[in-house]
This record gives sequence, structure tokens and C-alpha cells, in this order.
Amino acid sequence: MWALGLMLCEMLTGTTVADFLNQDYAKVWPNYKKELAGWIKKAKAVDENLGRIAAGLLTPKPADRYGAENVAMQLRRAATQLRLISDEPPPFLPVVWRCRLTLRNPC
Repeated sequence: MWALGLMLCEMLTGTTVADFLNQDYAKVWPNYKKELAGWIKKAKAVDENLGRIAAGLLTPKPADRYGAENVAMQLRRAATQLRLISDEPPPFLPVVWRCRLTLRNPC
């Protein structure tokens, strides 16, 4: 999950872990605590929801770190807040297609 957090920060900020680690991958947290916190802050500035997920994935204590279920829940929450996920088909589709896509009330 830690690696997923690093990758998410890389995608959000456009900078890589190597940009501030100086090839010292083994001691990310102890040696680069301040830099990592700044990187997470930049990620949150780009996208608050995804930045929050990255912060949860990069929590230093493994017991407090987001697991797969928590990440999935946070992604669902973010998507529904943005109205990207809906139980209903888009309203602009013709009625025939809306009937085909609606599983609860097939035509």
C-alpha cells in the first residue's frame, strides 16, 4: 500500500520519489520526513480527495495505514461526491438504451 501511495503522489505532482530521495530508497520516512510531508501537501493541492488517499497510504505506522478496502471506500466516496458514479444511466441517453442499462427495471 505504501508503494501505491508513492505512485499516487507521483501522478498528482509530476515529481518522482527519486527527485528528493537521492537514491536512498531504504530510509524514506526517517531521512525524508519533511520532504515527504511537503510532497503529500502538494498532492492534496492538486486533488483533495486523491491527496487524502495518498496521505492515508503514506502514514508511517503500518497499522494506521489505509488498506485496500479503505482505499476503495475513499475512491467510491470521492467519485460519488463528484457525481461520477450513479446507479442510474445518464439522462441524455435515449429511452431504449436507458432501459437496457437499467438492471433493476429491464424493458
